[in-house]
Amino acid sequence: MIMNVLVTLSGAVNPLIVLPYVSRVLHPAGTGRVYFASSVISVFMLLAQMGIPVYGIRACARVRDDRTELSAAASSILGLQVLFSAGSFVLLILAAFALPQLRPQRGLLILMGLGVLLNGINTDWLFQGLEEYPFLTGRAVFFKLASASAILILTRTPGDYLIYGALTMVPAAAASVYNLFFLKKHIDLRITGPGEILRHLTPALHFFLLTAMTTVYTNLDMLMLGSMRGDVAAGYYGTAVKIKLGLVNLMIAGVSVLMPRISYLAETGETREFHRTIARAVTACLIFSVGAAALFVMFAEDSILLLAGRDFEPAVVPMTVIMFTLIPIGLSQILGMEVLIPLGREKQVLLAAAAGAVVDMSLNIFLIPAMGATGAAVSTLASEVVVMLVIMWGIKKEGLELVGQRGAGILQVIACSLLPAALAGLLCHRIAAGLGVTGSLFLFTSGALPFLLVYGPISHCTYRKLFAKF
Repeated sequence: MIMNVLVTLSGAVNPLIVLPYVSRVLHPAGTGRVYFASSVISVFMLLAQMGIPVYGIRACARVRDDRTELSAAASSILGLQVLFSAGSFVLLILAAFALPQLRPQRGLLILMGLGVLLNGINTDWLFQGLEEYPFLTGRAVFFKLASASAILILTRTPGDYLIYGALTMVPAAAASVYNLFFLKKHIDLRITGPGEILRHLTPALHFFLLTAMTTVYTNLDMLMLGSMRGDVAAGYYGTAVKIKLGLVNLMIAGVSVLMPRISYLAETGETREFHRTIARAVTACLIFSVGAAALFVMFAEDSILLLAGRDFEPAVVPMTVIMFTLIPIGLSQILGMEVLIPLGREKQVLLAAAAGAVVDMSLNIFLIPAMGATGAAVSTLASEVVVMLVIMWGIKKEGLELVGQRGAGILQVIACSLLPAALAGLLCHRIAAGLGVTGSLFLFTSGALPFLLVYGPISHCTYRKLFAKF
């Protein structure tokens, strides 16, 4: 958990340091081009990965103690990944020249698309399956910090959005190359035949469908907004999404390590500890998500001005709306990815993602033309709520027991900590503004710091008191 959080915090360099600088240099139009291109690239990256990042972990973990079998599995999975990455890169180039919506950004798309091509040699799934977390953490932190430094040095004018776009792909691409030098420690890489490669295709496709649905509905709003309202609207919305993603990634980093433990408890039939672990995770996730959402909703304007500047003031309302998605996203992550998938119920998670995609697309068609970035934010919030409800429906007995036994206690934890924290934050912020304090950094800090100093200790104490009963 600590290592996952360290990797996530290294990624916070972008929203905290790089984003304020880049937003002021590139302006909404420039950042909007990069955000739009990133959404397009994510679709082709999805095709390049073809579910391998998840499937590869499981396949390698099963044979981790046998070097011969591990070498055979890793070599054939890598061969399959190379084929899909090369094919996806070719499709990206064809789309960039053929589709009218993509032609204006084809140079940026092809440049950023090199990351799709280099995905062919990405072997993170092997090292994750072997639980080489120190290696993965150190490497990820180094390349993220190096990329951030390069962006600050090389991005100087509005026309440098090409440089910024290319450098955003550096951490993943550089890590893919770096991994190759350490493969021989764990496997003997060899060329495999078509039969060995294709035997991994069907199981990988199952995870691809799940990842595809999730990627579609999480990137659909940006793609539709950029196409329907232009680069400036995409820039406003992308800034709000960047802040949300930073918080979501931090939240997920803390709970994603639960999957092995929950899988083990489900397999051994330790029902009481199984439910206890889920309940603890849900409670902790709700404390974080509700607190983070409340903090950034109360001080939305100060946070946008701090991180992006006055040019991005229209992003305040979209960010206020989209912050509420932290709550359903957190619940969906735990109950779906950390409970249903270890229980072998991937189809329910896939159904939830499909429902979210349908709702998001349907609402975007009507809301984006009328409300722009705010409409996209409303659509995203509605789709995340639908995803959460479908997953909770799929939990059935587990979800009902969780709510019945501990629901009132969880609400008590949040209420006892949120109300005094909100009062403290708003009061101190009002006092600072009344004293004539200027600057978004000081205003945001004057409200955020008291909020956190009150919310953290009270929620921690009430959380411990609640679970002392179970």
